[in-house]
Amino acid sequence: DRRHVVLDDHEGERMVLSLSDTVFVLDFGERIAAGTPDAIRNDARVREAYLGDTQLERGPKATP
Repeated sequence: DRRHVVLDDHEGERMVLSLSDTVFVLDFGERIAAGTPDAIRNDARVREAYLGDTQLERGPKATP
């Protein structure tokens, strides 16, 4: 029995990652990653978009 749930989580990603088998990550409305919670934690695009791990400029968030 499979269930699908949409969770919008901006601050407590631990909840989403602990409850999910597969996670889809959006950045400015575009999917930048999909996979297991472990894959999402280690995805460079996710880390850059949400943790600021690189200095790449992206969309409106990069505008002062």
